[in-house]
Amino acid sequence: MFGIKKKEIVHDIEGNTLGTMVKVADTKLLIHAEDIEEEFEVAPEKSIAQMVEETVTQFELQLAEEDILEYEKASNDAGFLSPALVREKILLFQKKNGKRIYDWNAVNTFLHKMYYKPAPSNYESGQESQWFPINDKQPRVPDIGEYYNWGGDLVTRKAYKKEIPLKSLKLIKELNDFVSGVDLSYFVNDVVEIPKPDPFLCVAIDGMEPIVIDHWDEPDFK
Repeated sequence: MFGIKKKEIVHDIEGNTLGTMVKVADTKLLIHAEDIEEEFEVAPEKSIAQMVEETVTQFELQLAEEDILEYEKASNDAGFLSPALVREKILLFQKKNGKRIYDWNAVNTFLHKMYYKPAPSNYESGQESQWFPINDKQPRVPDIGEYYNWGGDLVTRKAYKKEIPLKSLKLIKELNDFVSGVDLSYFVNDVVEIPKPDPFLCVAIDGMEPIVIDHWDEPDFK
């Protein structure tokens, strides 16, 4: 809820007070004078930083660290790749290093709310934040970093071309070392029409819901 953005007194043509018009997000509401018993304050809008903060999620591991390592050894011996185990190892890495996890659904809801614009017509494209792979060689992950074109063909998006901060590149290297033996795929959200959106970084493999592991204010090298 963004809170009340604006309020103004509404009068009829004779100057009589009809009520107070308030704007909440993009909706105007007329509150009649007889319904107002006391003054109300205009609620402040949430900043982007506050909305991003609300996507951070508390997470718990399903297994203890020693059990994760034991299961990993048994899986490797059997030649079995468990997406659930990969997820546990990623969460374990984030927890051991005091790093955040952002809720996947909450992040996508936030991005849609921030950047979505409907298509002006059936012959034009709208605006939406999309996930782009960080390189063209990483393994494909269904339903992320790809789309269907007008002809119904599945197309993989080209690699993300804007800057990724040094801290995030180091995070990718450290996570790859920790989850060894698994080819992790990384994606950054972007809005082509906007020079500097606030990107998130997620990691995924086929069969595992993406995990959002980082966020930065705007593309730069810091």
